[in-house]
Amino acid sequence: MSGLVLHPHGAAALPEERMAEQNLRPTSAIIEALTRLDPAPLTTPRPAHLRVVGTCRHFATLSCALLRLRGVPARARCGFAAY
Repeated sequence: MSGLVLHPHGAAALPEERMAEQNLRPTSAIIEALTRLDPAPLTTPRPAHLRVVGTCRHFATLSCALLRLRGVPARARCGFAAY
């Protein structure tokens, strides 16, 4: 997922309107945003400016969805950060 999602702290050089990507919720919306930025297969890591801006939730749900796509039983878990 590190080649697909960019944490907001690393996205300072991106246009402000891209910060709204961190509010995407459904995995389908995250994938749609990714392929709009770069139509390459999801197995292709993207440079930072072509990754979707997301939080740990995006990393977890996208990982879970891609594992399930491959037939691997997976479940996203929620945790709490100090921020």
